[in-house]
Amino acid sequence: MYLKLFVMRYKLSILLLFVTVNVFAQKHSFEEKNKLAFNQKYKQLKEANCYIPPSNSYCKIRKQKTLIDSLAFFTIDNQFFSKLVDEIIIVNEDHLFPQNRIFIHRLINHFVRDTNVYFFFETLKPYKDITESHLDTLNVGKHLGFYIAEPQMAENIRLITKKHKRPLFSYESHLKYFDIKKYKALGLDTKVSFYFFKCFMKAASKNNGIYSSMNIRDMNQFMNFYQKYQAIKLKNKNARFVVFCGHGHISEKRKKSSIKDISWFNFAFLLKRYLKIDPLTIELTNLTDKCSYNQNKYYPFISNKYGDSHFLYTVADSVIKYKLYMPLYEGSDTDYLIFSPVITYDDNRENWLKYDGKQKVLFDKRYATKTHSAVFKAYYKNENPKKSTPADILYFDKQKTNCFFLYKGDYMIFSDDKLIYSITVN
Repeated sequence: MYLKLFVMRYKLSILLLFVTVNVFAQKHSFEEKNKLAFNQKYKQLKEANCYIPPSNSYCKIRKQKTLIDSLAFFTIDNQFFSKLVDEIIIVNEDHLFPQNRIFIHRLINHFVRDTNVYFFFETLKPYKDITESHLDTLNVGKHLGFYIAEPQMAENIRLITKKHKRPLFSYESHLKYFDIKKYKALGLDTKVSFYFFKCFMKAASKNNGIYSSMNIRDMNQFMNFYQKYQAIKLKNKNARFVVFCGHGHISEKRKKSSIKDISWFNFAFLLKRYLKIDPLTIELTNLTDKCSYNQNKYYPFISNKYGDSHFLYTVADSVIKYKLYMPLYEGSDTDYLIFSPVITYDDNRENWLKYDGKQKVLFDKRYATKTHSAVFKAYYKNENPKKSTPADILYFDKQKTNCFFLYKGDYMIFSDDKLIYSITVN
């Protein structure tokens, strides 16, 4: 009982603390020099994720089932993407659940041929913009950003840069202080009231613990975006922007903490206030198949009603209208909520790998007898395997049918850092 009350009162604090601890743990565990591939380490982190105290989920879901049934979810198709016409679109992801990124690949596919659309990725390291002059020699790997070591994230980066020769922009900040000089140089002090700025400075003050660092980071991120936004707009008045972020940075409302008068000034909220533009926000982290403790408590009801083989969406206003309690805090402060299908396995591979045009390519078992390794990696032929992230990673199991899931292209199959054969996927 006391644990529930504690979690209820300090839920945002616990979640923010977990995000910080999680990032710290990832930075150290992923850098260990062992033969575990990135997805396998993801699995370890996801399992560790299950030990976080459950969200405030004691609400009476059964009594709200009629309200859940009233919510309208729709299959994501070209009609959905045609609705995304806003000047700024912000999409978030759950860093530990790469199935979110297959939806993002579809979304990028919709926009990437429009030269008026510019892409911004939080995952890119600060000042790591990928410009047209670097595209031919680009190796897509974790040197560009931490999460690009995960294969589907790397594929999303390749889709923009390698396959469509489009630039990619960074807006991340690792500064541990609020860059007030840059703030004034950009003229942002004239965009909001002094009272608003005073509230932000209070929230970003050093004695507010994790809220200070989150507020500083989001404001610095916004300034980095704003600087590039202005430069692009000067060259192209028809420019539109698709911004990819993680978790709560997408919230269009600042999040109040359990500490009196202290809030988290989220990236999307800051953008909305300073630019006077209402971004279209797409929330991916709420309705994703996760371990039971961390899963949205309505997820099984929605899955049972609509099936589990398609991405679905609903208008977030409907969640507010029916007063549904969404355990994760981003949901009601965005425009769209996306439902990710239930994860199932086919020969030890997750079903989401099949989505969005990937082809099932059987592994040639003859090569399994020539190596003691159980891990095989598929790299693009036009990239250096020592500097790039593989397109897919296979954990060989002689009891099962072993296969890669790959987009069209020419690949090199490696084992223990040695090339064993090449394939072409048409």
